[in-house]
Amino acid sequence: MDPKQIDQIKMRFGSKDTAELIEIWKANNREAYSDEAFEAIKLLLGDRSVALPQQSTYVPKEESVKKEYVNYNEVPWHRRSGFNSLLILINFLTGGFIPGILLVCIFVLTGDIYYRHYDNEGNLKTWGWGNKIAAVILLIINIAYLGYIFMR
Repeated sequence: MDPKQIDQIKMRFGSKDTAELIEIWKANNREAYSDEAFEAIKLLLGDRSVALPQQSTYVPKEESVKKEYVNYNEVPWHRRSGFNSLLILINFLTGGFIPGILLVCIFVLTGDIYYRHYDNEGNLKTWGWGNKIAAVILLIINIAYLGYIFMR
């Protein structure tokens, strides 16, 4: 487990009341919360002098999809939001002649693109469907523009 991530989650969960933390702890929903999140809850309840109640038995769902990366440093360069945003910027600055948007579309349509930030459950945030649709629309516009330029 990542101690830095545990500390970050502990800070975010610190504003939750004790009853809510106990409910999360007892439900033991590992699809919704990371191991780091449960460790942070354990520490917070200990700080509040609350005895840990028994957790429900965790039974993983077969169809559940676990996030590929829990630490941003593990994310490959081509799956990082900053890199893909830079490719889009280069695409615009070169008038589409360096096809950064094409690479972004390939990356975004073949897997998640990760932000450096974590969500409330302690998982890395990823680009949503809006980002993916925008990348495809930008690609279509870029192809149309380049077609116009080369057909003149």
